[in-house]
Amino acid sequence: MTSDPGVLDTTSIIAAVRSHALATGYVEDAPGHEPISRQLAGLVVAVWVQRLTPVSGASGLASTSVRLVLNVRVYAPLRMDAPDEIDPAVMVVVDRLLTAYCADFTLGGLVHHVDIFGRYGAALDAVAGYVHHDGGTPYRVMTITLPLVIHNVWEQNP
Repeated sequence: MTSDPGVLDTTSIIAAVRSHALATGYVEDAPGHEPISRQLAGLVVAVWVQRLTPVSGASGLASTSVRLVLNVRVYAPLRMDAPDEIDPAVMVVVDRLLTAYCADFTLGGLVHHVDIFGRYGAALDAVAGYVHHDGGTPYRVMTITLPLVIHNVWEQNP
């Protein structure tokens, strides 16, 4: 958990989330950014920051706690030769990731907790959709909203 006010280690947090993705054994790559134009090979999980907000209910008089929301998106190329296999393959990865986030509740001590039930905003969830990059291969995607609460990030001077 962050105990040094003024430190928000997003690099280590994103690395931990990427590590969970690669540890599933089903993922070919796990970039720490949102892919916008390249072709992705196989199942890919991308991780990036979506939102950062102060959390009044977890903050004190001397420091501000924050809620860091990451997008964790699973990409699967749409294969017309096996369309019935796409969603099950994506769901295996999503299930493994949600299991990891619930089990590794503090991401190895990097955060105070995963806001699973949305105490401070939107809950942990996953939403399906489609993405097309530069007119190339269309992808079936499932985007996980991963809300993380980190205590004592910014010092307050009352």
